[in-house]
Parts: sequence; structure tokens; C-alpha cells
Amino acid sequence: MADRARLLAARALLRVSSGGFSNIVLDSMLEEAKLDQRDRAFASALFYGVLERRITIDILIKKYKNFIICLEIVDIFLLKLYHKK
Repeated sequence: MADRARLLAARALLRVSSGGFSNIVLDSMLEEAKLDQRDRAFASALFYGVLERRITIDILIKKYKNFIICLEIVDIFLLKLYHKK
């Protein structure tokens, strides 16, 4: 089930990157996914953890933007990094 939580967090980050409000996006996606409490907490921690570091990440992206192919890949990579901490 943790894989579903990771996927939900990644999709939610993509929606926020497209202009959605973080709390509304995550709440609606969690409701639709019907995850158990543990996976809901895990998805939320991943999602908000990446968002908390988004300003720093965006500065790095601007600095190295010539090397970045796809911003969606950046969000997925950040989920992985945050999960490893």
C-alpha cells in the first residue's frame, strides 16, 4: 500500500505545480483514494515535506535549469529524496 501513497503524493505535487492549492488538492485526493490511516499519513508527510523544501528546490532549479529536462521528474525525484531522509 505504500506504493499507492507514494503515487498519490506524486500526483498531488503535479496538481499543485499546475496551480492547485495544496491542502485542497491533497484532501480531495486522499478522500478519493480511500487509503488506510497509515498510508494517508505517509502520503501527507511526503507531500508536505517536499512542499516545505520547495523554495530551496526552486532556487536550485533556476540555477541549473539548462540541465533539467522535465519538471515532473523533479517532483518525483524530490519525493524519493524526502523519503530517504
